[in-house]
Amino acid sequence: MYFEECVKDIDATLHDFKQYYLERARKTVDKEDLNIFFWCEYPVKLYFVNAKPLPIVFATYKEGQEEDQVTYIDARKVTDNVKYETLYTEDKISYLKHNGAFSFQNNESIVQASLAYGLFFSSKGFLDAWLQTEFREANQKLSIPANELVTVDTGTIKQSKFKFREMLADIDDEQFKAEFSEFLFGYNNEQFFLAASALGSIIEHLMFLILDNYGDARLLGSRRPTAKKYLSAFEQSKHIQFNDRDSSYFDNVFQTRNSFSHFNTGYALKSQCDMMLLGLTSLYKRFYLPSKVYRAKKK
Repeated sequence: MYFEECVKDIDATLHDFKQYYLERARKTVDKEDLNIFFWCEYPVKLYFVNAKPLPIVFATYKEGQEEDQVTYIDARKVTDNVKYETLYTEDKISYLKHNGAFSFQNNESIVQASLAYGLFFSSKGFLDAWLQTEFREANQKLSIPANELVTVDTGTIKQSKFKFREMLADIDDEQFKAEFSEFLFGYNNEQFFLAASALGSIIEHLMFLILDNYGDARLLGSRRPTAKKYLSAFEQSKHIQFNDRDSSYFDNVFQTRNSFSHFNTGYALKSQCDMMLLGLTSLYKRFYLPSKVYRAKKK
């Protein structure tokens, strides 16, 4: 939709924008990772500003806000000048506020990713740019070294789609953290072959910790168990609800690790690493956390 269509019925537009945003977000990541997209977690206020030479649209959030809001501002008179036209989007908003076009409430702040599109040309372009910016920023959190993630500010890490800080704090195992540091070194330096190898070991290590928490490590049967042994032990354990679908999924994760080749493109290798990361996250949330609770109750 173009701006003129959007502002004919801004309440309906707000609903349509939200539905499109949620649909695109759900197609991009798993349910547990939707928190990287701001509008999936919090209500926003959309500003539709009719300005010269082109309109702008952006979102804000106010602490304690309970529902989405929308407003239309006619700012054509105060923006019909060269000074305004030369400003960047965030400076345009400051200019509009300074010249009385609108004002923010206390604690109301701009959702920065919503400024990615700049001048408004279409609803799809605006929303896609917003979503892409949030996804890109979440992935950039991978550049934080593992040892810093343990103490990093909660507000910063909340945008990380893999929640490494939470995982590393919960799994208080020095070997696990060392392996994870090795993985991050490989990933952040685009050495994805190294990263995948390390990640495979990390997943196996976490599976061992889960079995050990339940007292089921004996099911592995040997000192150097293979991936198949880990999957078999999970299937045999009376404490773990591990069905055929789970077994197939994690078998695919291990197969991904085994299929890595130096001849693959960097993009393909990174995508495979990301797929394995999702497997690690699932293993941690679905199986490790319950095993930790079980072990604590047994003490």
